[in-house]
Amino acid sequence: MQNTWIRGKAWLGAVAACSFLSLDAYGQSYNKTSLTLTGKVAEICKLEITAKDNTNIKLDKRNGDSNKLVGTVEEICNTSYSVTMVTQNGQAKNKNSGLLMSVIANDEYAYQVKYGGSSTPVAISNGVAEVTPLTDASIDKSGNGIEKDVKISYSQATRLVSAADYKDTLIFTIRAHN
Repeated sequence: MQNTWIRGKAWLGAVAACSFLSLDAYGQSYNKTSLTLTGKVAEICKLEITAKDNTNIKLDKRNGDSNKLVGTVEEICNTSYSVTMVTQNGQAKNKNSGLLMSVIANDEYAYQVKYGGSSTPVAISNGVAEVTPLTDASIDKSGNGIEKDVKISYSQATRLVSAADYKDTLIFTIRAHN
């Protein structure tokens, strides 16, 4: 009886071997391979600036202004980023504020900038300020960015300001950090 069992096992092994051989013999072998998909999303970092109608500033001994909305900046970036602001005249004169200047009258008038709803002015050093420190991506699924107000404040003049046209330019730069 044991001999029959052994013969049965041997017969089963022979049938299994023949079936594998027959698969190869009839072209039934297989080859497994794969396809790897890769891609990259391009970095998008940009600013969109909208000036407000009230960028005309009245400077005189009797008036100052606080939180005057002069524009909005939309920060759009799909990676970590920061935003800096340069007050062109403040940088040229190494000032820690914005600086409205008149070339004709050779006169200047300091102002402060508030950015993004902050209740305190941005810290300007030699005309440069980091207005948005390193932060995460600013876009939502719709592709909209984060809109931030730009407001200026200036004090009542302590002296009679020369009659002339005054101007300064605020330059905003967005920088990706990846």
